[in-house]
Amino acid sequence: MRYNILSKTAQIFVPYNCGNNCPFCSTRQYYNTLHLNMSKTLNVIRQLNNNDFVDHFTFTGGEPLYNFNYFKALVYNSKLPIYVITSLPLVDNIDEIIEYINNEPKIIDVTISRHIDYEFNVKVGSIDYIKKINKPISINTVITEGFTKEKFLSFINYYEEQLSDKELTINLRHDYRTVTEETLHVQDEYNMMLSELGYNFINTVSCPICNVDIYEYSENRFIRYHKIIENKIIEHEDYEDVYSLIVSPDARICKTFSFETDEEYSNYILKNHYSDKYVIQTKMGYLANNSFNSLLFKGKITDETIWRINKINNDMIKLLDNSDITYKIIDIR
Repeated sequence: MRYNILSKTAQIFVPYNCGNNCPFCSTRQYYNTLHLNMSKTLNVIRQLNNNDFVDHFTFTGGEPLYNFNYFKALVYNSKLPIYVITSLPLVDNIDEIIEYINNEPKIIDVTISRHIDYEFNVKVGSIDYIKKINKPISINTVITEGFTKEKFLSFINYYEEQLSDKELTINLRHDYRTVTEETLHVQDEYNMMLSELGYNFINTVSCPICNVDIYEYSENRFIRYHKIIENKIIEHEDYEDVYSLIVSPDARICKTFSFETDEEYSNYILKNHYSDKYVIQTKMGYLANNSFNSLLFKGKITDETIWRINKINNDMIKLLDNSDITYKIIDIR
């Protein structure tokens, strides 16, 4: 079986429960049943850094910021751009966490969940903490029972006023449990609401499983109305459409938020796209042919240097043999 991954993100569901138990959460029930494994999750991230299916990571959960040391380990082992989805819990070291996020170049966006009609069980950071974040910010809210146009307008005006100096996007998320194939691409009452509020429709980004309608509510300020068919896979004769690559809290690569095990799929992701690739491992890291000569002799190879190579060049081996670096060649096919 072949697989068509519709989104280039690897969604990493961290092994820490947020504790909020939101009724519309796709994964809340699994955090009480799965055997969580941090070391395996880090290993999967390292394997996905140069995977054809992935061009960025999304750290979500659960709550990625509950264990700061583990969060830093996730970032350290990632070589791709990172999106963080968090409730911004009010932990003792919240200022230290925000400072780290602000200074880490791999983190390019922070999505913060704040729901109009649902209060979290866990205390979260106030607007003053959100203001301290200097990365692009998305505020994520889910449509729940009791949602009204008036409440949404008050919600969006509040964040527009409080975060007027930020690069801000509002994610208006439909309750995934209620989205069907028949309703996915249909303009509904919430599209009508956004139009009635005078927001300018920009375009639609869609696929057979997901639909995002984008509106401009202020100059260069956007709302993304997002719908997805939960746990949907589209089967074709010789391949399957899968929305995105999911890494479960216990570090299994899965097709959907249900975290069902599929060894064939996992092996396809991890192995099929590393054919004909090798790494050269040294005590300082992993070397590849990208600017190999200059990097080797200019002292720019560090423990963070992890490259992969498609072909081992004899000249590279000679350079290593003539240096004082201890190395070994590893076949990772």
